[in-house]
Amino acid sequence: MQFWKKLTTENILKNIQSQFEKEVHSILHFWMKYMRDKENGGFYGHMSNDFKVHKNHDKHVVMPLRCLWSFSLAAKFFGNEEYTVMASETFAHVKDTFWDCDNSGFFWQSNYLNTPIDKRKFLYAQVLGIYALSEYYASSGDNSALTLADELFDIVELRCKNANGKSYVNAFEEDWKLLPHQRMQVGVDDVSVDIGVLLHVYEAYAGLYRHSASKKVLNALQDLAVLFIEKMYNPSTGLLYMYLDDDLSPTSEEIRPGHDIEFAWLAISASEYFDEKLKTSTIANAIRSVDTVRTLADKKTSTLFFTKSIKGKDVKNWRWWDQAEMILGLWHAYEVTGQEEYLHECWTCWKFVKRKFRLKSYGEWKWNVRSPKRGYSGYIAGEWKSPFHAVRAMAIVSKNAGKRLADHSIIAQ
Repeated sequence: MQFWKKLTTENILKNIQSQFEKEVHSILHFWMKYMRDKENGGFYGHMSNDFKVHKNHDKHVVMPLRCLWSFSLAAKFFGNEEYTVMASETFAHVKDTFWDCDNSGFFWQSNYLNTPIDKRKFLYAQVLGIYALSEYYASSGDNSALTLADELFDIVELRCKNANGKSYVNAFEEDWKLLPHQRMQVGVDDVSVDIGVLLHVYEAYAGLYRHSASKKVLNALQDLAVLFIEKMYNPSTGLLYMYLDDDLSPTSEEIRPGHDIEFAWLAISASEYFDEKLKTSTIANAIRSVDTVRTLADKKTSTLFFTKSIKGKDVKNWRWWDQAEMILGLWHAYEVTGQEEYLHECWTCWKFVKRKFRLKSYGEWKWNVRSPKRGYSGYIAGEWKSPFHAVRAMAIVSKNAGKRLADHSIIAQ
C-alpha cells in the first residue's frame, strides 16, 4: 500500500502547505547565501556541481529575471522582509545592467562586472521580463515596474509577431532587426516556432493581465489561448506540437511532457479570465493533457523522466524542472476537477523530489537524477537553473493548499 493511502485528504493538504512553504524558504536562502553578488550587484553567473561559485562567469538575463519573479512572489505570499529587499535589489540590477535605454528591451548577456556583452534581443527574455516585472509590481506596488512591463508588452506585439501575424518570432539584433537564426543556444535546432518559447508568452500575458486588468493584454491572451487550441494542440494525442513552421504546421513529432504539463496548468490558471466557451474548451484540453502525461510518467513515483544511452546503457534521467511542472499540473487538475487521485500523485511526486533532488546541506535542487546511478549533470545554479521552477511550484501549491484547508474549516464550522 502506498503511503498516501494512509493519509486523509486533510493531512495531505496540511503536509503540502507546511513542507512546500519550508522548501521555498530553503531554496531562496541558498540564493541569498551563496549566489548573491554583493560586490558587483545581482547574482553570480554560475555554481558548478562541485559547489564552486564561479564569480567571474558571464551573467545571462534569464537568471536574474527569474530570481526577480521568485523573490517577488515569496515576499507577497509570505511577508518576508529579506525577500522584499532581494526583489528590490534584483529589480534595480536588471534595469541597470540589461535594459536597453536606446531601443528598449532586455539584452541577453553581461560580463561578471555587469557590462552588456551580448546585446541581442530574444522574445524569450522579453516575456520573462513581463512576467517578472508584473509580479514585482504586485509585490511592491512600484508603478515603474508595471509601466516597464506594459512597455515590453507593446514591444513584443509590435516587433515579435511573425510575417503573417499568427504567432511570434524569437531572435533579434540590438535594434530589433530580425536575425536569420532563431535559436538561443549553440547546438540547438533552428525552428520557426518553439512551444517552449510560446509557453512563456502565455504565462507572461496571464501574469500581466492578473495584475493590470488591461483590456489589450486580455485580448492578446485570449488570441493566444485560441491559437494553442486550434494550431498547437494535437487532439489525437492530447499533447502539444513542439515545433512548427511559419504557417503553424507541425515540423516534428517530438514530445516534451514537461512542457505539456506546464501548458496544462498555465491554461487552467489563465482560463478564469476567458468567456465561458473558451474557458470550457481550455480546461478540457488541459485536463486531457494532464491525463496523457500521467500515462507517460513513472507509475510508482508519478514523476517525469526520459531515457538516454550513457556508455552503451539505457539510463533514466529525471530533470528538476519537469518535476516542478508535474507538481503544478497535478495540483491544478485536482483543484479544477476535485478528483483526489491528482492530489495523491502530486504528493507522491513531491516525496520523490524530496528524497532524490534536494541538496540537503545547501537547500537547492539538483539539475537531474539518473537511474542506474550515473552521477548527475548540469549545474547547481546558472543561466538556465534559477530558483524559479522549484519556488513557483512550492509557493503556488502551498498557498493554494492553505486556502483549501481554510475553506474546509469554514465548511466544517
